Amino acid sequence: MPPKQGPLARFSDYFGLCVGHILAGLDHLLFVFALLLLICRLRPPVAAWIAAIALLMLARRLAPPQA
Repeated sequence: MPPKQGPLARFSDYFGLCVGHILAGLDHLLFVFALLLLICRLRPPVAAWIAAIALLMLARRLAPPQA
């Protein structure tokens, strides 16, 4: 399979890189958002759910790979 060439190929590579970074940082963003909600005391149950989801995502990423 020949390598991709041209501006569209570069755009797809950059787009994939950006999406990967966003997904990798999503658990951190959720955790920070939950902390902000807890600090502001706007919706503690919602903040607790967001923090739980963020911690589960982080635990899945840090877990050793399955054989």
